[in-house]
Amino acid sequence: MARKSLYAQRRKEGLCYHCGEPATVGRYCLDSWYANTAFNNLGSRKLAPLLKELWAKQKGYCYYTGTKLVPGDNASLCRLRPPSKGGGELRAGLSNLCWTTKTVARMKNDLTDRDFMKLCRTVVRRRSKS
Repeated sequence: MARKSLYAQRRKEGLCYHCGEPATVGRYCLDSWYANTAFNNLGSRKLAPLLKELWAKQKGYCYYTGTKLVPGDNASLCRLRPPSKGGGELRAGLSNLCWTTKTVARMKNDLTDRDFMKLCRTVVRRRSKS
């Protein structure tokens, strides 16, 4: 069966595009979602177990806001120190990674953890004066 028709058949049957298990996170099963997130953010599907471990460590809550995260909906992988600021290596394992909401990840963008927290405090101080 050609790959495109295999994916179409799996989609029609509500199965994961990658492995054929029941799709629970959009078009993927949870394991494939972790694998895709690892590939898209870290360059290797083999790092999916690290992301699952990090998820368990954070108990499925945003590192910054404490918001409950939902895979495939509002969850995003974030680096405390972005690659542009020297945080590209994974030698330290999970220590440079955290799960956040997509909104927080967009706001944090290319800031380090320290710079992001400083910006947040500045916003809070400014808004509390008005």
